[in-house]
Amino acid sequence: MRPPLLAQTTMEEKIAIFRQMGSRLQEPDPDTSWKTLVVILLLALTVLLTWVLYSLQRRWQNQIASPQPMRLYLRTLRMLGVPTPDIWRLWLLARRLQIRHPTALLISSALFDKAVADDCCNDHGQVIRPVRRHRLMTIRAMLFSQTMPSPT
Repeated sequence: MRPPLLAQTTMEEKIAIFRQMGSRLQEPDPDTSWKTLVVILLLALTVLLTWVLYSLQRRWQNQIASPQPMRLYLRTLRMLGVPTPDIWRLWLLARRLQIRHPTALLISSALFDKAVADDCCNDHGQVIRPVRRHRLMTIRAMLFSQTMPSPT
């Protein structure tokens, strides 16, 4: 049986209905403590996540970009149109000699020749790696010739 509509009830019935609703609201809900705990934990988790993301964003924005000379060197070689195997050889040359700024090898043929000599010759100037020296000198001829390919 459905409860009567409030418009069709008498005043005493209305009061009884409201008291019954009030008594339901006054009864303690056994799940209220768990619901409150879950809401508090969710709020704490949201605050923590917001703080972590804000900290990471500030750290990322304040981070100074570190110089990457090897990346510049490789990008410059690619722009000059140097074939990939030759880029590999030049990268190995820079790594073996531990050149801090390898792009400096591309400034002048004298710097390039000194690096090749340091890599392929012994302390007395005798060539100890003739094949490697020949390949590097072929790359030198391409890099420092008058008809260099235009950067793309």
